[in-house]
Amino acid sequence: MAQDKTPLTDGEALAARQRRADTKMAAALADLVLALKADALDPELLAGAVLAALHPPGQEAAALFRRRGRAYFRRLSLRAAFARSDSRNPEDHADPRRREPPPAGSAQARGA
Repeated sequence: MAQDKTPLTDGEALAARQRRADTKMAAALADLVLALKADALDPELLAGAVLAALHPPGQEAAALFRRRGRAYFRRLSLRAAFARSDSRNPEDHADPRRREPPPAGSAQARGA
């Protein structure tokens, strides 16, 4: 005999969707903590660091946190690209927006 399933009400469906989203967010945060090796920190230190990021003492501190985070994720994506590539030359995966200065004494360095 088949079990009788009643359709979910709008409220129940919304609550179920919210639980799935909450579970997904918790898993993503746990993955981030593990990837950053922040699980090695004691909980009070980790909580303090997160609170400092949420309530920075000034705009400069918030901008610094963003720059560091952006740089971290950029390095991760470059490492992933390098790992997927057949090439073993890291220069093949360098950020094209980042340009090294010309060698000293070259025509470009003298502005010629």
